[in-house]
Amino acid sequence: MEADQKKVSVILSSYNAKERLFLALSSYHDQDYPKEHFEVIVVDDGSTDETYKMIRTLNVHYHLKYIRHVKNLGRACARNSGIKAASGEIIIFSDSDMIAEPTFISKHVLHHKKNDNIFVCGSFWNKINKNYNEKKGRYLPPINPIVIKNKQIFKTSSKQAFAQFYESFQEYYGTNLEGFEFPWMYFIVMNCSVKLKHLKRVGLFDEQFKRYGGEDEEMGYRLWKGGLKGIVDPSIKNYHLEHDRSTNQQDDSYQNIHYIIQKHAEINPIMYYFIDFIDGFEKSRLLQDMKNAIKEKIVSPSFEQNCLLLFIHYSRKSKTLQPPSLSLEIKKLRTIKKYRKLAMFLQQLILKTTKR
Repeated sequence: MEADQKKVSVILSSYNAKERLFLALSSYHDQDYPKEHFEVIVVDDGSTDETYKMIRTLNVHYHLKYIRHVKNLGRACARNSGIKAASGEIIIFSDSDMIAEPTFISKHVLHHKKNDNIFVCGSFWNKINKNYNEKKGRYLPPINPIVIKNKQIFKTSSKQAFAQFYESFQEYYGTNLEGFEFPWMYFIVMNCSVKLKHLKRVGLFDEQFKRYGGEDEEMGYRLWKGGLKGIVDPSIKNYHLEHDRSTNQQDDSYQNIHYIIQKHAEINPIMYYFIDFIDGFEKSRLLQDMKNAIKEKIVSPSFEQNCLLLFIHYSRKSKTLQPPSLSLEIKKLRTIKKYRKLAMFLQQLILKTTKR
């Protein structure tokens, strides 16, 4: 191994996931990265299933840190506790229900050796579904760590339903996501990494996120705004252990989306989250068209702000009248071939908001 091997901290947040966490930790025994150069930090976010007793019985061959919150403080707070306890130069985020392939750490590190100003996203859309009983909400029979060690478990995996959504952008824009307006959407803490110094520079996870979802993408957005590029490497794999999910997760996500809107008034996150009747490729292209139209002085600088207000009204499902200037500028865009699609898109939005 190289003498300049990077020190790595893998952070796993956990809440009432004792059995899944046990299996996740088992997968770090077989990493091909030197064990003296990485640590795994488990942040137990107020579990009531006696996770701490399971941790006490573990006999691991790598450095394991265990942090226990007395009460549940939320995912953002849990990950921040892990970051504060980290001694690694590179931080890898995963979860208590994710089984890592043996090359998981080494492949993340390789990218950071090549480029100092990136965040790296692996393929977090794989799942282990063999013997999973949906009615019981667990694996029957239970998974034995031996099948992790001999890699049999990876042969039983399949892709999550949302896999095609993420894979399509990577296939179109490449692994460097060049020209893609929303690279930060890949910063999903099930499988991503960034150097500790960048987290400290842009600030840790926003602990105002109390509900499910959004805190990781919001962090990715700040890293991207701070000058980092997103790299996608589908060969960096870990696998999700299926389990029952809260029926409130979607509602929680919407609540957090509204918080992101309030925190970041820029047009990009509004376009990404709420304009749901066009695909991601069109979102990225239309956003670039909007910027070009302003740059070429075809429309006024206020055009962007008026569009932002339109997006917000659409996202909140409110009925509103649009500024007359916006309609006039849309008409102007319709006369120019390369901006015709943008004009039609905005007219669709106006129609949807005025007919409510």
